[in-house]
Amino acid sequence: MLNMIKKIGFLYFVILFNCHAKESQKELTLSMPSFAPFSFFNGFGNCEGTTVKLLKNLTANVPVKVKFVSLPYARLLHSLVNGEVDAALIFKNHSIKNDVDYVGPVSKSKVVVLSSADKPIKKYADLYQLKMIAVIRNASFSPQFDNDIALNKFSVNSYAQAVKMLQSNRVDAVVGSLVGLEYALIQQNISSSYLKQAYLLGEKEWWLHISKKSKYRSLQPELEKAIKASFKDDLVYQIYKQQLDSCSVTPSAQNK
Repeated sequence: MLNMIKKIGFLYFVILFNCHAKESQKELTLSMPSFAPFSFFNGFGNCEGTTVKLLKNLTANVPVKVKFVSLPYARLLHSLVNGEVDAALIFKNHSIKNDVDYVGPVSKSKVVVLSSADKPIKKYADLYQLKMIAVIRNASFSPQFDNDIALNKFSVNSYAQAVKMLQSNRVDAVVGSLVGLEYALIQQNISSSYLKQAYLLGEKEWWLHISKKSKYRSLQPELEKAIKASFKDDLVYQIYKQQLDSCSVTPSAQNK
């Protein structure tokens, strides 16, 4: 009988130990778009991306391990909804407002339209004259543009894909963040002349989106404090430019 009690006690201890070990191994999973310059700067991924760097700064003092996961934009949104990732730093996206808590704003970015020289965009109405406009799948850029079903939009997975299509005349224009499009032109070794006649669609705020299915929602006050302390309108662009200067950027290598 005594041996049986000892065995039960030992098994109870093992179960408690394993539960504690599993709990301690849990990680706060943070996500960002899977294309440069947000998740990495070159094709080999040996230089952390702009969003990764910013998220590291914001979570420097959280009392849990942090894991970074880059995902295609549409999958990122889906992963927030079902709780596969705990949080993501992206343009504020209202399509998932019932499934996330918004913590921010973290920064702002200019949203621009790049077009070819023979089809310059001077005002919003000019967009209706275009046969095809490349846009990141499921991304949000402005209420007017996002909800405008009269525009001919073509979904792409990355800014690199979009600017290549623009250069080859497969689309007439590209809509996106200035940071993303500027780097995509560098990445694809395409002339920056497209930026000189870029049409400013507006500004968009970056927000930390925390999944309502995350087990780390209790960290929200601490994250809010870190975000308020570091907020700058052009913080994302500042970090991007710093990394552009310090990281080894080799467009030819990225195109392989």
